Amino acid sequence: MNYLKTHAPRLRNYADRSAQKAFYRGEIFPSDQPVGSYDLTSYELFQRDRERNPKGIIAIDLVRWSP
Repeated sequence: MNYLKTHAPRLRNYADRSAQKAFYRGEIFPSDQPVGSYDLTSYELFQRDRERNPKGIIAIDLVRWSP
């Protein structure tokens, strides 16, 4: 995690979504973060499309990842 704090500070700043979009061309959410008033976590919400059909997502374990 120290590597990420030093080399990718925007990656862990979930509040500044516009900076994430500008730098990474997308947004990054913690999988256990609640989403709005849906009573779901990010992981649960992104498991389905707008019609509630299942879809695939990826998960990257940043704690175990090493460059």
